[in-house]
Parts: sequence; C-alpha cells; structure tokens
Amino acid sequence: MIRIIASHSNRLEYVCRQIFNRWLNIEFEICQPNDIKADANDTVINYTNSIIDYALNITPHGLIHQHGISNVTPEWDGEHLFPTECELGFDIFSAVFYLISRYEEYEDNATDNHGRYLPENSTLFQQGLLETPIVDKWVEELRISLNGKFGIEIPKHTPENLTTIDVDNVYAFRNKGFFRHILYSAKDLIKGEKQDVVKRWKSLLHIEDDPFFNIEEVSQRLADENPDNVIFFHCGCYGKYDKKTIIPSIRYWKAKQRIDKQIIVGLHISYRAATNDTALKLEKWILEKCLGRQVSKCRFHYLKFALPYGYDRLEQFGFTDDYSMAYSDMAGYRAGTSRSFTFYNIEKEKETKLTIHPLIVMDKTLRLDMKLDVESAYKYIDSLKKECNAIGGDFTTLFHNQNVTDLNGWGEWGERFFKK
Repeated sequence: MIRIIASHSNRLEYVCRQIFNRWLNIEFEICQPNDIKADANDTVINYTNSIIDYALNITPHGLIHQHGISNVTPEWDGEHLFPTECELGFDIFSAVFYLISRYEEYEDNATDNHGRYLPENSTLFQQGLLETPIVDKWVEELRISLNGKFGIEIPKHTPENLTTIDVDNVYAFRNKGFFRHILYSAKDLIKGEKQDVVKRWKSLLHIEDDPFFNIEEVSQRLADENPDNVIFFHCGCYGKYDKKTIIPSIRYWKAKQRIDKQIIVGLHISYRAATNDTALKLEKWILEKCLGRQVSKCRFHYLKFALPYGYDRLEQFGFTDDYSMAYSDMAGYRAGTSRSFTFYNIEKEKETKLTIHPLIVMDKTLRLDMKLDVESAYKYIDSLKKECNAIGGDFTTLFHNQNVTDLNGWGEWGERFFKK
C-alpha cells in the first residue's frame, strides 16, 4: 500500500490509478494533509509543499489541482516535464496527467486536412522525445525510488507486444462493380502495368484468389502469436477515404464469423462514421449482427478523431477499448506511454471507462511517410521495441492485410514482417 499525503482532486485520483493500480499493480490511498494516517514505517509519498523526513517528497507544480483548461506552458528540464525542487526533481503526477490526458490537444485547434491533431505541435515532438516512452521511463524512476527508499520490492511491469491488423480493403478486385474493372484495366494498360491487368482478371474469373482476401491466414498467424492480438474490420460504405467493396460479400461475412472464434475482433470505424452518429451506429450494428455479439473494441480509420468529442462518442455507443492513440505520419508515443490507460475528459473533469491502447508504429508510416526500405524499417521497429520493453513497456504495431501481399510494392514487407 502506498499512502499519498495530498489535497484531494479528481485529477490526482485518476493519475494515481494509472500509475499505481494499472502500471505498478499496487494499491494506494490518498490522505489529507490534516488527517495523516501514515508513520515512519509506511511507504509514503508526500505531495505537498512541505517536507516530511520519512516520505518520498514530490513538490506539486499545480496542474493537478487546477480545473478545466488554462494556459499551461510545458516546462522541461532535460527529460523531465514540470521540474520542481524535490527528490524526484519533477512533479511526476502533473507530468503524467498532462501527457496521457492529451491536455495540449484541448488547447491547440490546429489540425491537418483530415481534422487530426498535428504531431509537430506536440511538446514531445518539439523536445525530440516523440520516439521515447517518456512516461514509462518516469514510472520506472518512481518504482526504483520507492524500492530504494523504503526497502520494498515493486516488480517491473511485464511487457506485452501486440500486433494489430486493419482490414480496410478485403478485396483488391472483386465485388466492386464490372464497369470499374473496365476503367481500371484501361488505366493500367496506359501506364504499362499489364501484370496488374492479368492479376485483376484472373481474380475476377476465379482463376486465382483475390490477393487481399488473406484475412483468415493473417488472423491465424496473429492467433498463434498472441491471443490478445486484434483484427479490426471496416464495415462502412464505399467512399473517397473508405475504399471498401460496393457489392456485399457473403464470403467476407462468413470469414469474419470464423475469425471471431480464433482472435479478438473489433470495428474499424470508417472515415465517415468518425463524425456521423448514424453511420457509426449502423457500422457497429452490422458487425455485431455478423458476429452475434456486442462489439466493444475499435480503431478509427485514418486515426481520425479529435478530443474529447471522439472518445465521448465511443463511450456513448458502448465501446470500452480504443486503439487509435497514435499519429498517422509519425511513429512514436503520442501520449508519452506505451501502456494502456483510461481516458480522462478534462472538460467534464471526469475519468471515463474507455481504455486507450497506444499504437506505436504502423506499416504505412514506415514506408510512405518515413521512406524506409523493408530492412531499415525492421531495424527501426526492433530498436523501438527493445527500448520500450527494457523499461517494462508494451509495444503495439499495426499492419494492413492489403500490405501483406505483393501488390503495390509491398511484397518484401509481407515476407519480412508477416510470413512464418
């Protein structure tokens, strides 16, 4: 049991639940400064402006006891946010809260053309720490300090590495309308890509299987690797950013039912449904009708969500777990941590029941945004994972079923990352 001497606040309760209950697997109790239940034999954190000899003293920065959004300057001292004169050298509670609540995303209204928060505006990017699981490092510093000061043994978190799959396009060619194939075949011929034309018509004539319809093979690989791996199915309508089948596929419907028996399945919320309640309700209903159960896990297509609106809607529609906390065009730790945490709505000053699972890197980012070749990408991911796991961090990656094929130049990637 950790006893924390501090004035009460919802933010402090929230951040302590993440640090102690969720990440360090230890109980805590917050004691008011005028009602101290601790003594020199207890494990005590003193989170006040005074000093207690037998406690680990952490001087508050002030953010934890504020309400709403104010003009907060993220002050850094090396790798520590909100430095204060204390044994740790910084206010870990305010620092963790600022990053995992995504405080800065409430302050900054600048977005890209998809309405997404700009990674360049984040304090971690500006400090050169976006690729560092800095919150996990802070928690490890706290764990070591508590063990050393009080002679206890809080174990390090055991890492879990997850692979997730987004199924944006279940078919490369089939179920998309005959006239589209005539048009695209003509375009491919004009560009001199005769091989793609041959693949298209072999698939349409059922001489060969559709190259994107690899979802059962991919899901079996995920199931063999880790039963907690997740596959997300897009159930929205065809659109500019939602390139799904136009004609419903019974084969796809039945494949999803089989896959649900071997691995965790979630909804890949379409681009349109990210801001359209009717579309989101319909897509969730479609997947639930197919699986014969409630669907509680999701990821936004294009990682298109804004705070707090996006996460509020997920709770309203019955989702309990989201896997969208990442940047589309940069790898790293958007919330500073690799570990799951619950969402805190700053506008309501309330912790929600929605669990956020940070995503660290995805295939598209490595190849199309970072311009890495397959071997460089593999070494980059391996380096990130080793640093993360060394401090007890979890590491989650994202691949797309369509990129585990030999179409569009992805052949080597599928072989390197996904073939047994």
